[in-house]
Amino acid sequence: MKLTALLAMVLALPVLAGTADRKWTAGVTGNVNWATSPALKEVTNDKPGIGGGAHVTYKFAEKQAVRLRVDYMAWPNTVRKFSNVYTLNTKANVTVGELDYLYFVKKNWYLQAGVGETNWENQYEG
Repeated sequence: MKLTALLAMVLALPVLAGTADRKWTAGVTGNVNWATSPALKEVTNDKPGIGGGAHVTYKFAEKQAVRLRVDYMAWPNTVRKFSNVYTLNTKANVTVGELDYLYFVKKNWYLQAGVGETNWENQYEG
């Protein structure tokens, strides 16, 4: 994951410095999300999480580009009561690094394929 984050920063430097040609673009995202699998719903107590990300895209041909993306999502402290005596506090977060290949079928419409790494972290306190 550290390598992916380092690559994203290195690729972003020309864009941020203003020295890149028009083939380079960068962007940021923000999101609100809910876990959909039963196991993750249990960890997050079916509460929403927040997240954000950054990406750098290089268009190397008229209809082709590569995009390096880093995303982070977090579910804040959720409290679950199992009885009047036992309470479980949970926190969860995920970091994702991905390299995508984009093929543009028409303006702003593309097919995507990619490889990536996902790192989940759960903390329990009871």
